[in-house]
Amino acid sequence: MRSAKQYNAFDHTFVVLAYEESPYLDECISSVVSQSVRGGNVRIATSSPCRYIDEAAEKYGIAVSENPVKGGGLISDFAFAYDTAETPLVTIAHQDDIYCSDYLGEVLKAVNRKSRPLIAFTNYSEMRNGKTVSSNTLLRIKRLMNLPVLLFPSSSTVRRSVLRFGNPICCPSVLFCKDNIRGNPWSKNYRNDLDWETWIDLAPKKGDFVYCRKTLIQHRIHEDSGTSRFIADSTREREDREIIGRLWPEPAAKILAKAYSKAQNSNK
Repeated sequence: MRSAKQYNAFDHTFVVLAYEESPYLDECISSVVSQSVRGGNVRIATSSPCRYIDEAAEKYGIAVSENPVKGGGLISDFAFAYDTAETPLVTIAHQDDIYCSDYLGEVLKAVNRKSRPLIAFTNYSEMRNGKTVSSNTLLRIKRLMNLPVLLFPSSSTVRRSVLRFGNPICCPSVLFCKDNIRGNPWSKNYRNDLDWETWIDLAPKKGDFVYCRKTLIQHRIHEDSGTSRFIADSTREREDREIIGRLWPEPAAKILAKAYSKAQNSNK
C-alpha cells in the first residue's frame, strides 16, 4: 500500500553530524550534496564548532547549527541533529561515511511504497584503508538478519525478534519519517548502543521498517571512529551486555553476549 503522502526530495534533509576536524568530512558532504535527485536540503550540526567545520560549510554553501548542550555526548548530538531538520524526513549523516549518488532517490521510492513508514534503511559496504569491502562475515550476517524485516516490514513482532539477536541496521543509512514517529526518538543515555536502543523503542510502533537491499552507503571503519574507541575502553561490551540482558533470560543472555562480543573484531 502506498503512503498517503508522497514525499519528494524537498521533504528531506541530510544533517551531517560533524565533530572536530575529521579528514573525511569533505568527502561525506560532497556525497550528500551530489545526489542524483535534486532539491534535498543539507546542513551541518555540531557540538564542537571550529574554523575547519565552518570552512567546509562555506565551501558547499550550507548552514551550520551549533548544539547548545555541551558535554552531552553522542545522544545529545543525535537528538539535536534530528530536531535541526525542519523537513518531515531526515537522514543523520555520519561525517566519516559516503553516500551513493542514488541513496536519496532509492530511499524515497521505497518509503513512498509504504502506507506508514517509520524508518527506512539500506544495505551497505565498508570502507577500510581506502578500499571498499562489499562482503565479509559480519555484513552477510546482518543482511540475513534483515530479510525478515524486508518480508514483513509492518510486523512489530518480527522487528522485536530480529533486534533481540543484535543490531543489523546501519545507523548512518537510516532515513526517519518524523510525521509518523512523533517526537524525538533519541532519548536514552547509551554512548555506543544508542542506535540499537532507538530501534528497539521504535519496533512496537505502528508502521513500517523499510529495508532497501541495494548498497547505498559506504560505512568507514577506522581506528579513530567512535565505535573503535568504545570497543577499546569496553563501553560497547558493557552496553551490549546490558541490552541483551534486558531482552533475554540470564542463561541465554550470557551466551548471546559472548557471541556478540566476537563481532567487535570486525572493527579491528
